[in-house]
Amino acid sequence: MQGHGTRARAAWRAWGTGAGLGLLAACVQIGVFPCERDSQCTLDGRAGLCLPPGYCALPDDGCESGYRWHERSVPDDLAGQCAPRPSEGSSGSGSTSIEDAGSTSTGDAGSTSSSSTVGSDEGSSSTGGSCGDHPCPCTRSVATGANHTCVARDDGHVVCWGANSQGQLGQGPGAGPIPEPQSVALPGEALVDTLQASNNGTCARGAGDEVWCWGDNNNGEITTPADSPPAAVSPTALPLDWLPGALGQGAGHTCVGEARGPGVRCLGNNGYSELGGSGSQPIDGAVPGMSPVDQLALGNDHSCARAAGQVWCWGRDNVGQLGQNMVAGPTADPAPVSLPGDASLLVAGNNHTCAAIDDGDAVRCWGKGDLGQIGDGTTNNR
Repeated sequence: MQGHGTRARAAWRAWGTGAGLGLLAACVQIGVFPCERDSQCTLDGRAGLCLPPGYCALPDDGCESGYRWHERSVPDDLAGQCAPRPSEGSSGSGSTSIEDAGSTSTGDAGSTSSSSTVGSDEGSSSTGGSCGDHPCPCTRSVATGANHTCVARDDGHVVCWGANSQGQLGQGPGAGPIPEPQSVALPGEALVDTLQASNNGTCARGAGDEVWCWGDNNNGEITTPADSPPAAVSPTALPLDWLPGALGQGAGHTCVGEARGPGVRCLGNNGYSELGGSGSQPIDGAVPGMSPVDQLALGNDHSCARAAGQVWCWGRDNVGQLGQNMVAGPTADPAPVSLPGDASLLVAGNNHTCAAIDDGDAVRCWGKGDLGQIGDGTTNNR
């Protein structure tokens, strides 16, 4: 099953693994966030500092030092306290540790360890650090792969945990598995608002309209042409020359929608025309009258897009995953899917696709149904 991402919504609940991770509580809560550089310490337009022992402090005229520890992301004994006066070269975690706060920070990039809480309605907690009486940071987006999870925090920074066999955590080769959230060092001052994940890869759309990907690149889904996995583990900018919008990842391909036009640009495996068009060229014009894409959902070998309530699909269709009554051959031309109303949400599994209909009471699925994944009471393909 493919990994996917979603924007944070308070009303969602989720169980199991795979398609469309919702939120377990009003937000995903992760207790303590160590920092490694000052650029990770900007919140609500306020530029803070990353101070020893490796946490964010924000400007505060009420403190002699001019900085106060950020109350939502430091151990309880520091929360809301005045930070020490910053010294030259003090930015970063240095080599100081706080054993009694359940967090140890070292000067090696990617080696910071901290306890975390993935929240629940019952107020789940973890050993070591917690949020105490302070609200934990909420998330902008959550994405899950086969064995890894990434979260875009409300300050625009990304943390990941889990398997790292293909560099899907953004920590470089040989750095996993990692059972605790680790910061992903994106180039420059990149801040993220949307995440998507494949089985062994992750992509992020930046607030500055760039797209960064890391992890599995065996099919060239991150860059063109394909590189060996060790060359693709660091975040790599997709070669886009227009403003990116919707973002999607499949088993071996990645697609990005144009924010201000009908184009969709795809990279990676094209064995069943899942890229649409030819190679990595945009498929503008292949969908007459199509408005900018609101959402992309990619499976093993097929791709679907939601635009102004209409769903379009292309790629492999051997088990009906395009919603075209099981056309045997693959198609590179996006075809509309007949639905009983406008689609408000779109997700894809390996070989099936589902859309939520605008009236709020209906979900329509199509494609492979051998395990009952269509939900129509049968195990038939639809």
